[in-house]
Amino acid sequence: MWSRPATKRKNPFDIECKQHTHGQKSEARVVDSLDGKQMIGSGAFDPYKSDGIQVTATGTYRIECKATAHKSMSIKYEWLIKIRNEAHSEGQTPILTVSFVDRQGSPIPSGDWVMVPLHVWKELTSG
Repeated sequence: MWSRPATKRKNPFDIECKQHTHGQKSEARVVDSLDGKQMIGSGAFDPYKSDGIQVTATGTYRIECKATAHKSMSIKYEWLIKIRNEAHSEGQTPILTVSFVDRQGSPIPSGDWVMVPLHVWKELTSG
């Protein structure tokens, strides 16, 4: 009798197998830790582009969050241009956060980092 060969499909309900779970959890955690507001649909809809917004006494920051459960991550120039364009169109400052997390989205020690344009860093550090 013929039987279907066994497949190695992952269980979609297993949290370990969901591809973007760690990124979504990390995004919510990072935006919250910055006292920011997370965007509806993780920035998938106009005019709610980017992942979050942070309003402080020094200005308004447009946040794009990236996370990986791996030991390294490539930074794409197009990410930086995207967040820069979205921020500048609203008169905001762009921020790219990079998080190294476990598979559940929790940060590993010293795993959260923030990138800002060089001119912004110079403004923040000038005396």
